[in-house]
Amino acid sequence: IDRSISVPSWYQATLAVGLYLDGQTGPARAAAAAGKGMCCGVGYAILAVTEAEAGDLTVAQAALAEAERQAPILAREPAAFWGAFRPTADVVERLNLGLAKAGLRPPPVPVAANPRS
Repeated sequence: IDRSISVPSWYQATLAVGLYLDGQTGPARAAAAAGKGMCCGVGYAILAVTEAEAGDLTVAQAALAEAERQAPILAREPAAFWGAFRPTADVVERLNLGLAKAGLRPPPVPVAANPRS
């Protein structure tokens, strides 16, 4: 990043995830803010996670709303949302816990159409 003339937002978003997973909330927030322009809602989802971890739920919820607007799948299937990046299951779990802290509500569980015995 330091050697790049023009830093792509995905560099910052990726750095933010690494810092978040390492427990470095302050630097993760700064990187996430710089990476929020990453496509498909990912940048804003990462910003939501880092802001929720830092305790700024107002910013976290606004970032989550923008992430959901850009990528509606996030609200329906958060694990699938992250899946394109091939993270490990534990990383997906930690990111989804962060999204829950930011206000993401799990989708309702489908009910059987006709649950007769």
